[in-house]
Amino acid sequence: MSKKIAFTVTCDGGQTVSGLRNLSIDVEQGATGLVSGSVELSGRQEAALILGEFYRRNNDWKFRFVAQGFNGGLKPLAEHFGVNIADEPAPRSPDSSGCNPSAS
Repeated sequence: MSKKIAFTVTCDGGQTVSGLRNLSIDVEQGATGLVSGSVELSGRQEAALILGEFYRRNNDWKFRFVAQGFNGGLKPLAEHFGVNIADEPAPRSPDSSGCNPSAS
């Protein structure tokens, strides 16, 4: 099993990452900067983005700057990681409290 921690960004309501002013990630250990990355946002049409990932290799943690975008937002991003999201919300069950309001 691979061990991975992903840092992601999603935009809501039809927005895309190009609407952000800036987007960057800095990885530090104590006061020492290990890696830094900025994403060029102009012209990007994706609504979700994997900014970077920590991953385990040979018992060491490593970091990879990714900047991989996903059109469609959270759903395709989640599916990339194996999470299924329903297209439509599940139907609500009828009120099971036993109370039936009636007009009089």
